[in-house]
Amino acid sequence: MLKFKLARLRGPSIAETGLDLKLSATEVEPPSLEQPKSDKVALPGSFQATLKGRLKLLAPVLISVILSMVGQLILKRGMSDLGPVSFTTRSLPEIIWSIATDPFIIVGMVIYAVSVLYWLVGLSRVPLSYAYPFISLSYVLILGASFFLLGEHLSLLRIGGVLVICLGVLLVAFSNPSDNTNHTKGEGVKP
Repeated sequence: MLKFKLARLRGPSIAETGLDLKLSATEVEPPSLEQPKSDKVALPGSFQATLKGRLKLLAPVLISVILSMVGQLILKRGMSDLGPVSFTTRSLPEIIWSIATDPFIIVGMVIYAVSVLYWLVGLSRVPLSYAYPFISLSYVLILGASFFLLGEHLSLLRIGGVLVICLGVLLVAFSNPSDNTNHTKGEGVKP
């Protein structure tokens, strides 16, 4: 009974979606010359199904990244209110009490904990090697939020580094997440 309930809660895995996430030139339909009847972008049939399938699989991972970023910003606000912290034996209890009672730090930790739950849901759906590079999107989001919300300075070197990260995430996003769907113990990469 418990196993059935857990199976219902966990959502689809790559294999359960029934989608073939591999794109080949023979599967892609040429775009229609007619105007779309809705506000949605007209995509070739199999690509649209693939995009929907990937978004469905990646939604928990992306939600985790966004919540993690929000949690980090709130934690930064709380720690900025406390001022510079250094661990010495005399001040350790006072620092722990200040951190444990600061409302920004408490809220930031709760949001961060929720992001971990979404991350675990995402890991149950896609291979770690596919999901993990999406964590680097938090670098991009934090960089933008630090500039716009915290007024931090951005150098060209930082911006260039973030662009390289974005390129890497795009390459991973367009790779096939079902290349490694063996989630059982002892089965790794096959030669």
